[in-house]
Amino acid sequence: MDHHILMDFFVVAASITVIVTFSHVLRIPTLVGFIATGILIGKSGLNLIDSVPVTELITEAGILLLMFSLGIEFSLAHLKKIMRPLITLGIGQVALTMGVSFIAFKFLLGLNVNKSIIFSMMISLSSTAVILKLLQQKKELGTTYGNLSVTILLAQDLIVLPMMIILSLMGQSGSLQSGNKMEQSTVLVLFALPLLFWLFSRHILPPIMKAVVATKSRELFFFMLITIVFGISLVMQNLGLSLSIGAFLAGVMISESPFSKQALSEFSSFRDNFLGLFFTATGMLLDVQFIFNNLQVILFLVALLFFIKGLTNYAIVRMNKLPHSVAITVTLILAQIGEFSFIMADAAKKNGLITTDEFQYVLSLAILSLIFTPFLFDMAPKTGGLHFPKLKSLSWQNLKNVPDLILKQGDPSDIQESEWNQNYIPVEGHYIIVIGLGHTGQGICHELKRLDIRHCAIDLNHANIDTMNKHNITTLYGDASRTEILEEAHINDASIVIIAVFGAKVARHIHDAVKHLAPKVPVIIRTQFITDKDHLNIRKRDTVINAEEVTSNEIMNHVLKILPSETKTS
Repeated sequence: MDHHILMDFFVVAASITVIVTFSHVLRIPTLVGFIATGILIGKSGLNLIDSVPVTELITEAGILLLMFSLGIEFSLAHLKKIMRPLITLGIGQVALTMGVSFIAFKFLLGLNVNKSIIFSMMISLSSTAVILKLLQQKKELGTTYGNLSVTILLAQDLIVLPMMIILSLMGQSGSLQSGNKMEQSTVLVLFALPLLFWLFSRHILPPIMKAVVATKSRELFFFMLITIVFGISLVMQNLGLSLSIGAFLAGVMISESPFSKQALSEFSSFRDNFLGLFFTATGMLLDVQFIFNNLQVILFLVALLFFIKGLTNYAIVRMNKLPHSVAITVTLILAQIGEFSFIMADAAKKNGLITTDEFQYVLSLAILSLIFTPFLFDMAPKTGGLHFPKLKSLSWQNLKNVPDLILKQGDPSDIQESEWNQNYIPVEGHYIIVIGLGHTGQGICHELKRLDIRHCAIDLNHANIDTMNKHNITTLYGDASRTEILEEAHINDASIVIIAVFGAKVARHIHDAVKHLAPKVPVIIRTQFITDKDHLNIRKRDTVINAEEVTSNEIMNHVLKILPSETKTS
């Protein structure tokens, strides 16, 4: 057995553990720690990893998982709800940034048309992974600038697929202007793509996924996802498109299925881990000597990047009649170029569209802008002078309403807390989440429906989900111990959470997850055995209903009814 690759992975893992921990102690952002790890162990540093295949494997796997997770969060239903801000803010920002960047690259730097187009596409994108992580960590997803930033990032993510297709076509033809040289097979694939997508997502994948879900094996479900993402990626590559496009399409196909939220929850921690590896591999590819040799040019490009993105981000937000303070904050948050810019640069290099030196310029620009990002993010609210009330939770309905509310009200700092709640909280009145759809859970749902109390049921058994869907009861397929599933169910909007699952261990994991995400929400837990209560960390606001106690009490009630009255009083 060749232990060389195993040793390389050991070095990467150990270096990340030590350096990122050290950066955390020094309060240096984790992102900077990952990149610094890559630079230190790569060829520009200690050269601990000299295996190009290992670096490429880590990078390629990270790219595929990023594109897959991007696709799986894509939803046509969600897009319809936020179409207006998506176009006016998101698409507008990409178009304006590309236009200004193209002029700068073509007339200021003297690049040809093709390279000006390629680099302007890269400049128009920001880092979705980094910004969402920072917004979540700072609990600012629900702020005005958080919602607007997410809207723009979503639009950028949607543009990535057409951009990747353009790069593939340019790589085959040598330019956008020589379409006659383009491979006919790729043109046919592009025209057939909607048909292929419909065929796979509606007729091929659903029966496969249902058969796997019926086994109730989470391990099998995970390996099915791996099979789908790599399988469709390889199919797209053989048809003339890239692996990244295939991974994105695989995610979109799954996003339209009822299993999308569980798939996302299965991949979330896996994706986050590979995101760290991705940034480490990016640092390993950086040529530090190249930066020193071209320091003046790189610093000029960094300044040009911040100027262009600052100008266009601020302009598009102000053009949508949003306040100056919001525009400044969003501008600072989205000032960087990120992971998808690097992915596009890597694709352009492989297609022979840019040189190795030009790739290093993009890589240097991406890494330096990402290193600045956490610091700019911390500056943003203070610089913009923002002191807004935070929304109770982030939802797609929130994004839909942001521009309309601000257009009507002016500066969001003038909006009263009651107005924010009225316009943004998706749940009105009582709202109950029922976890577990056995006989008990189903009976509770039917009674809640009869009483006209809003509720949502969560279960990992798709047969139970199908049963409740036939009765028009809102359901969510997934593991309720996962953060993503509870957030999708709007856990913070719940009046009560009812846990009616089998097994004390499962109930404890779900209860712990609920307490972590929504500490103020009371929980009612159904247990089977009296001893099950010992395994639960019960709070004062929680209630445990034990089946053995209820059964014994009910039996005694009937016993006392049957016995003569004198027995009861004696």
